[in-house]
Amino acid sequence: MTKKTIKTILAIITFTVILTAVIFNIDSVAGVVLKIGGLFSSFFIGVALAFILNVPMKFVEKRLLFKVNRRKIKRACSILLTLAFCAVVIMIVMFAVIPEIIKTVESIINNLPSIGRQIEDLMDTLGNYSQRFEEAVGSSQLNPTQILDEVATYVQGHMSNLSSSVISFVADTVGTIVGLVIGFVFSIYILASKEKLVCQFRMILFAYLKKERAQKIWNIVLLANHTFQRFISGQCLEACILGCMFFVTMSIFRMPYAVLISVVIGVLALIPIFGAFIGCAVGFLLIVFLNPLQAVWFLVIFIVLQQIEGHCIYPFVIGTSVGLPSIWVLLAVVVGGKLFGVAGMLVFIPLCSVLYALFSSNVKKNLKRKKLKENEKKAETAE
Repeated sequence: MTKKTIKTILAIITFTVILTAVIFNIDSVAGVVLKIGGLFSSFFIGVALAFILNVPMKFVEKRLLFKVNRRKIKRACSILLTLAFCAVVIMIVMFAVIPEIIKTVESIINNLPSIGRQIEDLMDTLGNYSQRFEEAVGSSQLNPTQILDEVATYVQGHMSNLSSSVISFVADTVGTIVGLVIGFVFSIYILASKEKLVCQFRMILFAYLKKERAQKIWNIVLLANHTFQRFISGQCLEACILGCMFFVTMSIFRMPYAVLISVVIGVLALIPIFGAFIGCAVGFLLIVFLNPLQAVWFLVIFIVLQQIEGHCIYPFVIGTSVGLPSIWVLLAVVVGGKLFGVAGMLVFIPLCSVLYALFSSNVKKNLKRKKLKENEKKAETAE
């Protein structure tokens, strides 16, 4: 046996032992990973924000500031313009949504009397069908005072837990806000010196690995970067298309809250495939208080538009942007959602696209090798 074969066998044995240990101690490993993730959560948030903001920033540098020669000035202006653009988009969405939210709350408040009457009629109807239950309750020996005392005792006993829960919730909220702010600062630093950071990472890669292996890893990193950026732009485009489709359709059929529901569905559509269904539930609850019949028609419209979006727009836009067939897009969303929730849905599509591209190239290489071997055998047979 050669040294290379022995090293390969030892590597396989080591990997198998480590994998077995991880599987049998998955809870402990997950706890350690979560603790490490918590320590570096602000940095990870900064990397994610920088990755997202880098897409419009590259557009600004290439399309708007292409005549600026000084790199530092160009980078500073592109970051400021990108942040200004994002702020303007957020303000436009807020100015479009907040008045609709106020109108929605006012209409719900105005319709509360009619809703109350409907509830009373429903309770009366249910009361007519519950005479036996009332007779059973009336015949049983129940002491209302005793019941109220027990309820009061239970509430008093849990007041301390409630106060501690409120305090922990406030502390978690403040911690989350602080983490987001620090992550935002990290993202600015990353965007300002991204070329330097990329160069340092590449130098470390080639310094500690063999040249061929380092080049392979670097090619995978470039492919992943390209795929993730195309996925982000494609996902945003798909969300805008879906929101516009709902706005136009609801405006044609004169349905209430067209702007609010369209914005909600468009924003939630950033969550692949399943986000629009959450927006549908929100829209249905808003309309049903005003007009139950229109709420039913809204469900019909949603089903039709969702079929068009799910079978035509989403696989075409996202599948084309990441180079992944539609069936694998759906599989990536399902598996990623079950493993890591919403974050898994967002990450698994471009991740599976990278794996799909690597696997496809490997298959093509093997086919070429086999064809060469077959041609060589045919040539030898002919001779």
